[in-house]
Amino acid sequence: MGRGDAYLKFYQRLFTLGSIRHGATGVEELSGTLMPKSGTAGDGVGTAPKGSLYRDVTRGTLWVNEGTKAAPYWSPVSPNQPGLYSIDAPHFFDSEGKIESNTDTSEELTPSGWTALGDGIHETDSGVLVQTATQGDPGALRLSSSAAAAGDLCALSTPVVSGAGIYQPDDNDMAVIDVNIASVSALTARIIFCGFAGIVAVSETDVVTAATTTTTLTQNDIAGLYMASTATDADRIISAFSKAGTPGTQDYSAITALNTGVNMPAAGTALRFRAEVDGNGAIRLFLAKALVYTGAAATLAVDQELNALVYVSPTTTTQAEIDILRASFYMGVS
Repeated sequence: MGRGDAYLKFYQRLFTLGSIRHGATGVEELSGTLMPKSGTAGDGVGTAPKGSLYRDVTRGTLWVNEGTKAAPYWSPVSPNQPGLYSIDAPHFFDSEGKIESNTDTSEELTPSGWTALGDGIHETDSGVLVQTATQGDPGALRLSSSAAAAGDLCALSTPVVSGAGIYQPDDNDMAVIDVNIASVSALTARIIFCGFAGIVAVSETDVVTAATTTTTLTQNDIAGLYMASTATDADRIISAFSKAGTPGTQDYSAITALNTGVNMPAAGTALRFRAEVDGNGAIRLFLAKALVYTGAAATLAVDQELNALVYVSPTTTTQAEIDILRASFYMGVS
């Protein structure tokens, strides 16, 4: 039994026995018919402090609040629950990766379940490698883009199945991608993106680009956070979204809510990115567990297929790299 399974059984027993409120801790048990929403308008705001539990009674899944009473941040107690489809990699090991000399256009990373892909992944200077020198030890997963051409990106994606996205809001209820990202070198000549996009191809190219304060959305069905060294605010993290049939541009100086006010940390310092999409097409974007953007219902089309991905893309013929310290994806299943 893995540690996550042990936690799940422990918390399930507590639910069976009854309340687990303990004096000053104020821990709460909540329940609802949908997966729990995080953030300052999410489930349990004002009532559920850190450590509180939420049960999705529709799917029988159990969640724990990693955030605060004022701003809950819900994560599954265990990824191994029948009502969830999960790709959860709290650590990466040296059995995983796509070596740079390998010219494959995609590769599933086992045992994590993530897939390495992207327009530059087949190049012999691009790869996905675990940063550990000792067999069996965990380490960060380094995504290295190719220097062959601008846009030769390297991505981690949920599985691409017969050219279709793995997630559809009106079928799966909510989905979450939650990733810790650290840049490897100076924040120059690169785009970093984390979130959701419409059908992701093995030869995926940038879903967003930037010039001055304008985001160009190159694909339908986008919800995520990015930084681009080509923007006026070169290390600023910007929110971006597009609905089916409406890719185009967004000016974050005019739509000020898109400007998170948060800068990507200098090389070697990790920042936690999260994107949530609801069954009704609403979106929530987070940095370091703090809600930075909310899109109302129908921000995304609920009948469109999506994949979750994180990538680094060079904006010149220079290699760009990021380290992934943890990468998780969850969506509801019936």
